[in-house]
Parts: sequence; C-alpha cells; structure tokens
Amino acid sequence: MLCDTNLSLALKSEVGEYRIFNFSIFQIKNGGEQFENCKINLTRHAEINIKIKCPICGKNHCYKFKINDFRNTKMFTSGCENSGLTVFFIGEFEMISDTINKQIYINSMIYAMI
Repeated sequence: MLCDTNLSLALKSEVGEYRIFNFSIFQIKNGGEQFENCKINLTRHAEINIKIKCPICGKNHCYKFKINDFRNTKMFTSGCENSGLTVFFIGEFEMISDTINKQIYINSMIYAMI
C-alpha cells in the first residue's frame, strides 16, 4: 500500500487571508519545518506538532496530530483557543484549496448583500 507523504498547511494571516505551504512528512522528520509564524515537528511517537503564533489573539497555540489520522481524513481544521475562529487547515492540498475557495465565495456573497 502506498501512502502519500505530502501535506499542505493553510495558515491565516493577520489580514484574514490564507497562505498555503506544501511539505513532506520526511521534511519535518529531519529537524522540523519552519514557516512564517509556524513551526512543525515530528515526534518519535509518530505525531505532528504544530506551534503557531495566532493571527487573531497574538498568543502561541500548540496542536498535535497523529500521522495515521491523515490516512483516514483528508483535512483537519484548527482554530484559536480564545476566539474559536479558524486559524489553519492541514491535509490534502485539493481539499484545503476547495474549502478556502468556498469561504471566499460565501464571504463575497455576504458582502454583496450588505
């Protein structure tokens, strides 16, 4: 059985836009991956640790995901612990991209109604 080791991370910026970063599990296995306001590490327990500086509240938040969970689920959503608003998506690029595009469309329809 082949497993796709590529993941994408869409991280919300301070202005509410998402930036998508693509990486491989093998990249984070070799010392971690550093993105703007985000650090990703792989533990020896086959977990992905993500530490971000929240664009909403400005505090640091930590999240853990088991690598095996990505075989069964295409995308995970995580939010600010203080406000409950979505801060990032992690998983398959296509699923993340579709979700962000739907949010943009819905927001544009709401703004058009106002």
